[in-house]
Amino acid sequence: SSAIPGLSPERAAALAWAEPARGDVVVFQHPEQPGVVMVKRIAGLPGDMVATDSAGRLALNGTPLPFQPVEGTSDFWHQCLPQGPCPLIRARPSGKTFAPAAEPVRVAPGHLYVLGDGRLGSSDSRGGWQVPVGAVLGRVVAVIWSRDPAPSQGPLDWLAQFAPARTLRSVE
Repeated sequence: SSAIPGLSPERAAALAWAEPARGDVVVFQHPEQPGVVMVKRIAGLPGDMVATDSAGRLALNGTPLPFQPVEGTSDFWHQCLPQGPCPLIRARPSGKTFAPAAEPVRVAPGHLYVLGDGRLGSSDSRGGWQVPVGAVLGRVVAVIWSRDPAPSQGPLDWLAQFAPARTLRSVE
């Protein structure tokens, strides 16, 4: 599961780093599912109070973060993280919903709160889990290969699903 639509851990270039920062896209071992590796964006650091509204927009430490809708669509917006990037967030992926936590959550010491950029279709920390810092394998710096997810029709589907606009790109 990925912070960036179409990006899986197998298709990302990741680097080890010393200090996680809010806004980093990271590869990590799922804390509750052994053997499952995920890619998500760090939204909360230890001690932060994190909340999302029904559309998946983020509030940190009681302050809603500003967001800017993308002109011409109601499905995407940019939401800037403090001292971090302004990732493109997908608001309404077709056919998927997610009920965010109703109450704000404090990030535990030694843990990270992660969110997918496809907010309403993402399996992330809103499901009640946080990522131990030690479970982080590295920070994603580039997308090597991307595809548009679609049901498999045959052994060569990967060619038809190839998404060149998202391939060989740096990650903000």
